[in-house]
Amino acid sequence: MKVPRIMIAAVSSGSGKTLLTCALLQVLSDLGKRTAAFKCGPDYIDPMFHQKIIGVPSKNLDTFFTSEDTTRYLFLEGARDKDISVIEGVMGLYDGLGGIKEEASSYHLARVTKTPIILVIDAHGMGRSVIPLISGFLQFDRERLIRGVLLNGISKAFYETIKPEIEGQLPVSVLGYFPRQKDIHLESRHLGLKLPEEVEGLKEEVKGLAAVMAATADIDMLCRIASQAEELTAKEAVIPVRTEKVRIGIARDEAFCFYYEDNLKLLRQHNAELVFFSPLRDTRLPENLQGMVLGGGYPELYGKALSENKKMKDSINEAIRRGMPSIAECGGFLYLHEALKNIEGETFPMVGAVKGSCYYTGKLVRFGYIEITANTEITANTEVIANTEITANTKRIANIETFANTETIANTETIANTETIADAKRIATTELIANTESYLKENTKIRGHEFHYFDSENNGNSCVAQKPVTGRSWQCVHAGRNHWWGFPHLYYYSNTEYVSRFLERAKEYEKSTQSCIH
Repeated sequence: MKVPRIMIAAVSSGSGKTLLTCALLQVLSDLGKRTAAFKCGPDYIDPMFHQKIIGVPSKNLDTFFTSEDTTRYLFLEGARDKDISVIEGVMGLYDGLGGIKEEASSYHLARVTKTPIILVIDAHGMGRSVIPLISGFLQFDRERLIRGVLLNGISKAFYETIKPEIEGQLPVSVLGYFPRQKDIHLESRHLGLKLPEEVEGLKEEVKGLAAVMAATADIDMLCRIASQAEELTAKEAVIPVRTEKVRIGIARDEAFCFYYEDNLKLLRQHNAELVFFSPLRDTRLPENLQGMVLGGGYPELYGKALSENKKMKDSINEAIRRGMPSIAECGGFLYLHEALKNIEGETFPMVGAVKGSCYYTGKLVRFGYIEITANTEITANTEVIANTEITANTKRIANIETFANTETIANTETIANTETIADAKRIATTELIANTESYLKENTKIRGHEFHYFDSENNGNSCVAQKPVTGRSWQCVHAGRNHWWGFPHLYYYSNTEYVSRFLERAKEYEKSTQSCIH
């Protein structure tokens, strides 16, 4: 398949690749080109900026999350019917796993997708030293993918002086420069850039950047390089076909906005109807849901509003209590706690499905790529989930308060808030957390990442997360037959069966609620 494409990569983080990528996307849009945008790596926010500019979702591509062939498939699907595709790199071009591996680097993705690279160099404060810098990057490029460079932060006069020097000594084209922009920048916070909606005058800023780029960079040559990319093929991913539709609620607003576009697409491919709702503004879950997903985001910035929306909290709690299958990742996991302590030290009551509080630590707690496996050796001392535990046979148990240090509930004379003694007997032989019944099948793995400054008094121990290079591991996630709650952000294409099992439980839940009605 012939797909014109280019990667905007950089020597290091902070070189200006996000600004230049946004400017390029705007230039291409102004030229009337149908453009696809991608982000290398797990970042959620850069794709939001891409989408704001081109008007269609930007997707993540990550060679840690997916095999080389699946990565190519996802790229080709996203590039379908487009005139050109632009991939924004991550960190420095060769920086992969642990900072020392090629895997998961921008270069690895460019190699897997056979994408020509335009290298962005922040040359502010440099003279001819930029030449050996470029030379070193070219020597590392064994596939000869670097086809051009863009010099950021320099004047027109210096550009006209250094361009012939570079091209005279090195086998690479200098496609242009970008003068230092004192008044244009994208502000950051603890999880990265501010969201596009929070950047005042974003459209005008990007239009201004695009006007500068159109005047200082050779866009025609860049497009020619993109059109010279090799043909690319991939095996089509095998997606199980579901004949029965299920309705899945997706929390999506300013507080919950971290979703991989291909995760949502995979749910739809499994015949899930996605119904978006706002925990900030809506007063209850949408009608007739069979499952829900609470994604990551910034609930800590909206603690007061989330706390005061008691009707929504009650609606979510009731759905969980009734056994509705649910997934909560990072920010969604914070929301399910009994309380959230924000950066300012204020405490707000949250949903209360997870016993304990979550709190700001002032530092990155656990960071980076992880591979997650089910923890099959749960101890009896597990600090378990408040107010809910669903048995393996999908029977409902209302408001069970499970006790730490108790081997089995069968040994307890009375159980507070249990509807009937029969309910207690039904779970007497059920493990506190039925890992083998979770969405993650026993002896399988799913990949994801963690990136958070908050921690929990009750992280869960249903799974083990392990870093790929150092091997460091920790316990995480509350998982049972009908729930998966924890800090890890998951990439569903790394284990599509996880999605299948989640939606199977959603269908079972629908049938169980219908039988209760009749």
